[in-house]
Amino acid sequence: MTVSAEGALRLSDLTARERADDVQQCFRTARVWRRDNWFVGSLLGMKASFVRFGQSYRSASREKKSEFNTWLKQETPDGRNTNRMVLDRYVQTSVDEFMLCDSLISFWREDESPYPLECERCRYTDAMGHEVLQVKLGYTSQELKAAGFSQQMINRYSEGWVLLDENKGENFRVLTRGMVGNGLGAPRLAQVFRTCSQNESMEVGESLYAYLGRMVERTHSLGWEVRTKDVGMRQQEAMWNAKRAKEIERQWKGMVGGVGETTRNFDHKTQIQWIDSKNFDAKKWETIIARLQWWGGPLAMMLIARNLNPNFMPAFKAEIADLRGALKPHLEHVINKSLNPPGGISLEWTDECFADMRLMWDMVKTLVQQGAASLNSAQRFAGLDPDREADLKITEADDPQKDKKFMPLFDMHHGNRPGKQNNGGRTPGVEDKGGKQ
Repeated sequence: MTVSAEGALRLSDLTARERADDVQQCFRTARVWRRDNWFVGSLLGMKASFVRFGQSYRSASREKKSEFNTWLKQETPDGRNTNRMVLDRYVQTSVDEFMLCDSLISFWREDESPYPLECERCRYTDAMGHEVLQVKLGYTSQELKAAGFSQQMINRYSEGWVLLDENKGENFRVLTRGMVGNGLGAPRLAQVFRTCSQNESMEVGESLYAYLGRMVERTHSLGWEVRTKDVGMRQQEAMWNAKRAKEIERQWKGMVGGVGETTRNFDHKTQIQWIDSKNFDAKKWETIIARLQWWGGPLAMMLIARNLNPNFMPAFKAEIADLRGALKPHLEHVINKSLNPPGGISLEWTDECFADMRLMWDMVKTLVQQGAASLNSAQRFAGLDPDREADLKITEADDPQKDKKFMPLFDMHHGNRPGKQNNGGRTPGVEDKGGKQ
């Protein structure tokens, strides 16, 4: 967004940020609204958290599982991170970028870690299916020199738009919702650019009203209602004059609390001027919230809804499944090409966040009892570490006081434990209506 030379916001400035002329401007505007709009920023962050819920990395090859887990813990060549830390940062920033722009451009150089490029810094075309990417990285020569680049690389990456070339070790992969052959698509956030602009204007106006509320004006009204000519002539004596105004100001100056005393003529009335409270009425925000709600989809509707609607969560789950389906192959491909993990990587997420926890736990318990799920899965779902729990159970089994410390005296599934006093169920040998035991 641009501002006039005088610093005033012009109507053309509002139009430019509400209806961007090109896709790069759309990306820049979208980034501004994620930063400045309370609803957009929070909603995109929450959706990204649902996408990444239960994130884990696995080897795509069973034979390489142990080697892959060792690789995750290894440090990078510079010793600043581990491979897992590199993956976490790349996946997190990539998901955030795709949630905002509906496009993701991953870039990496040979033997270096991948990272997403800001879409507004890229000129991408795929005419007839041939991908070409120009990028303005925005680094200064001093920054590149401090990073240890050669003078040749400094000249290349600080000169402006750079046409990436795989022959020079520059690699990229593009994920976009735009039509094939038409380059990058505009972000869907553009649907509410005008709504965000209106919201900001109203917030600024309300903020100015609130600022004016820091000063309460005390008004002195002189004179009276004129109904006859004679009364109107005599009112001239009570009209405003500089000497009287100065005396009134001197008398009232500094009086902000306590009890004050004054005398006045019947034609002198003191009034306190207040800002109309209707300027802060919450109803004026309802149309903005409604429009943002429709843009935000099922998650926004669940957050704002006053009544429980069971249809929102399945719809939201389908939305997140669509996002994961688009991101997963792109991220796995880039990671395998750039970092070359042993056996290849499989990026996994879980769906527990979409189910009621009580119902989900009943399902897990049933699966464990029926043998369809492992105890390790149940422990992980409960937030426990299976390996730690196994070590603790061995420690408890070797404790000489284990019967008193850990073991239940009565098992609801198997009755009394051998040699222990009965603490539940029917006493052995006692008849009931169903007959003897």
